Amino acid sequence: MLVLSLRYHLPCFENYVLLNVFKNKYLTTFAMVKKTENIAIIGTGNVGSHLAQALYNDGINIKQLFSRSINKVIAIAEKTDSSPIDNLDQLHDNLDLIIVAVNDDAIRSVIEQIPFRNVLTVHTSGSVSLNVFDSLGYNNFGIFYPLQSFNKHQEINIKEVPFCLEAVNNKSLFVLESLAKKISNHVYHINSKERETLHLAAVFANNYSNFMYQIAKQITDESNLSFDLLKPLINETANKINFLSPKEAQTGPAQRNDLKTIEKHLLLLQDSPNLKELYKNISELIINSSNQSN
Repeated sequence: MLVLSLRYHLPCFENYVLLNVFKNKYLTTFAMVKKTENIAIIGTGNVGSHLAQALYNDGINIKQLFSRSINKVIAIAEKTDSSPIDNLDQLHDNLDLIIVAVNDDAIRSVIEQIPFRNVLTVHTSGSVSLNVFDSLGYNNFGIFYPLQSFNKHQEINIKEVPFCLEAVNNKSLFVLESLAKKISNHVYHINSKERETLHLAAVFANNYSNFMYQIAKQITDESNLSFDLLKPLINETANKINFLSPKEAQTGPAQRNDLKTIEKHLLLLQDSPNLKELYKNISELIINSSNQSN
């Protein structure tokens, strides 16, 4: 009766009870988040160096940075007040988080060599699943995947980079989410299957489109034309995606089924059979897509 009475006279009673349940359930998690102050990053390539700098800029202590070549890590270590190491046995066991930012093929080998299993450990890959940690004895592990194309020599606004997170348990996920929100305005929970699909889409959107720029530059260079002439077009094409769907933004001879222009282009590519075949295949895909819309 007392509980019922309180509920009728105190509209916030249910919220109070729920809050206490929540606090009890996640008390350990909150404590762990506050302790996520000492981080080691394994790998100081494009992703690792950007993460190290971003976390350091937000006041996170980057305790150690690992690279197999100590000379490659010294510069970024100096910028982030961290200790450079070139042997995984040198990792401190009082770390709060280990971020493995290495090539996909090396992830399993690296996490096998980490000398302890009591520290939350994550990798940054878009295509390697959470299962890579299987049978290695880790209790807390996850994925801290920044969906962006990084170059260590090019600055980037990491606040606009989407971070896709996954973890073996809610406690680890909460830690990763809290950390990601310190450096990014876009944080998502994405499971391994979803992330694999997202990574595939990213390859088409980023890697393949950039390869098209390489082809375009090759064509202009061979004719002594400046590739800079194409940059406004490239920028405008990318900008349209902010306002139109890719299908709505599609233009060009294949979109309008201009077969005469397509034949002229194929003749220009007659000495480059691979590019000619590529041009022909992509044109057919665009024509078919356009016909399906009509």
